[in-house]
Amino acid sequence: MTLLFCDSFDYYTTVLQKWTTTSGGSITNNGRNGTDSMRFSQCTNYSRLVLDSTYQTLTAGVAFKITLIGDSGRIISFNDSASYQCECNYDILGHLTITRNGTVLATSTGHIMAETWYYIEFQATIDDAPNGQAILKVNGTTWASVVNGDTKNTVNAYTNVFQLHGGADSSFNASYYDDLYLCDDAGGFNDDFLGDVRVECIMPEGAGATTDWDPSAGANWECVDEIPPDSDTTYVSTATATEVDTYEFGDVTPTTGTVLAVVTYMFARKDDAGARVINSVVRPVATDYASGASHSVGDSYAYYPDLYEENEEVAGVWTIATVNASEFGIKLES
Repeated sequence: MTLLFCDSFDYYTTVLQKWTTTSGGSITNNGRNGTDSMRFSQCTNYSRLVLDSTYQTLTAGVAFKITLIGDSGRIISFNDSASYQCECNYDILGHLTITRNGTVLATSTGHIMAETWYYIEFQATIDDAPNGQAILKVNGTTWASVVNGDTKNTVNAYTNVFQLHGGADSSFNASYYDDLYLCDDAGGFNDDFLGDVRVECIMPEGAGATTDWDPSAGANWECVDEIPPDSDTTYVSTATATEVDTYEFGDVTPTTGTVLAVVTYMFARKDDAGARVINSVVRPVATDYASGASHSVGDSYAYYPDLYEENEEVAGVWTIATVNASEFGIKLES
């Protein structure tokens, strides 16, 4: 796997349902495509994602907008636990900088403007000089870079926490984030800059080929099509291992372009003692594939993601047509 995380910010309202910790982060209808985005209102705000491993090289891309530029502030940081390693910041004039725990390593000649969306991509290899590297791109163009530098602030040459940050040092400033991706540099898929991407949320719009689970009321797909999910108001359930529920989904908005990956999110809980394990189901044409992770479900509702960078049924990458033709769903493994 190379794509580690992505977010459209369009299908949930409680930040901690998807991010590890947050301070002041909120979901608001101010995204760049008329959808939702992550909003921070103060410089002390942040949302932090603890990663499942340590990585020496990470690449992140995100659409970014700020309401006012009058001070300096952080945008993206790659951390070693609570300590900053390497960050993408902006200064009082809107120039973007690459820093090591606040020490400026490179500064862009170009500058960003307030109330304007930019797609910012930041890649860093965490290491001492001369092995540390970092590249900062804006709308596909390199604005700043660090070559043979020192990008390591702690004793560890890695990052294990990804963080988005609030606005500049002013309480009246607001920052917005949309269409986020995060990837490492291994695996052969999505292992470098992906460019200006759109992360789009699509939802169930009809019954799939298999409807084994029991609806709380009405049709199965109508119990799982809410944004945000309504928890125990409408749901599907089963106590029978191997049962599958799939759904037809709405089409993605673009009619041309490249699909880099499909990520499914199951919002689930168990309602009795004992262990329950679920898996996502992808049905590209005529076969159900439950090849994601086996997720042990807890007593409280949580999101359980599975990432599919390849379309297993046609043995290749996804296309807009194959995504639109596919069904997605859930399986109770045990």
